[in-house]
Order: sequence, then C-alpha cells, then structure tokens
Amino acid sequence: MRTFVNAMIGEANGANLQAEIYQEESGYSITYSINGQNVKAEQFPNKSIYFVEDAAKNWLSGIKKLNG
Repeated sequence: MRTFVNAMIGEANGANLQAEIYQEESGYSITYSINGQNVKAEQFPNKSIYFVEDAAKNWLSGIKKLNG
C-alpha cells in the first residue's frame, strides 16, 4: 500500500521542481518532477522519514543530482 506523506516544491533555472514523498510497505519513496513531468522515482527501504525529507530538500536545492 502506498500512502502520500508530503510534497516539497522549489524552482531552479526557471523550472518548477516537486518532490513527492510516499510511505511504502518497504519504507519510503520519492517521486521527482520537473515542470509537472515525473523524471525519476527513488526507493528508500529501511530509511527514516528524516533521511528521505533531507534527500528531497537536497535535490530541490541542487545538492543532490539524479543520475539515470
């Protein structure tokens, strides 16, 4: 079962960024979107919500890069 937890938004180089956090059976996940288009989903099994929120914030601020 997948449950929505939080959404974080930001802007970079004129693009609208959004990171949606979900709770999954195995932990948490983030779906990353740029200008409303999903670009990547990342799983975080066995990580705390604080770790996952930090990952989302780091992406929005440009610290975390999405590879692949």
